Amino acid sequence: MEEAPASATRKQRTLQSVCRLFLFAAIATTVAWVLKPPSNPEPLTLFLDHDGTFSYDRQGGEKLSSSEIKHWRTADHQAASGHLILDCFESTKVCEWDVVISELEKRGYVDFQLRIPNETMNFHLPVFYGRTYRTGATQQLIKLGESRIPGINQEADVYVEIGKTTTCGELISATRKYRAAGTSMFIVGNSVWARSSSEDQDHQPPKRSLADKLRGILPR
Repeated sequence: MEEAPASATRKQRTLQSVCRLFLFAAIATTVAWVLKPPSNPEPLTLFLDHDGTFSYDRQGGEKLSSSEIKHWRTADHQAASGHLILDCFESTKVCEWDVVISELEKRGYVDFQLRIPNETMNFHLPVFYGRTYRTGATQQLIKLGESRIPGINQEADVYVEIGKTTTCGELISATRKYRAAGTSMFIVGNSVWARSSSEDQDHQPPKRSLADKLRGILPR
């Protein structure tokens, strides 16, 4: 008659040990999940300075020449980050990006974001010429300069011609009211840039997960 309480006590202790083990495993799993590296890396960034030199990642970052970009990494990183950021001043001429964009296209980069202080514009290179861009009945022409390309096969709701002196600030300012969702655009200068009718939605930066947000709160 005295063995029953002892047996119950042993079972209770075993159950408590199992519960502690499960609790420890749950806490360890949660901590590992919170502290793991972000699954979505930040978009790559190239900064173009006034002197024509490029910096990797940020203004004042690691310097790169346009020739070095020929040997730059392939676009594997971009598959996770969405687009590559071209950061510059308002006074930077659009054509100053042409050589770099051409080299990046060879490396597999086709989605970009042009960024000047306080404003951005997403675009892509129209490498898939079977895509339809025209969505409206009329077409708006914006002429900021003389394009060196006589014409393109596709039509878009807004057609922008830029010249060799057109600045990034002028381009972003002139297209501001036409960059709403549902409007497509071609920007034609020494090369062709395109915006689909859902460009901004298609190339939003990756959303931060709960784990990423918690890592931002926790002290380092």
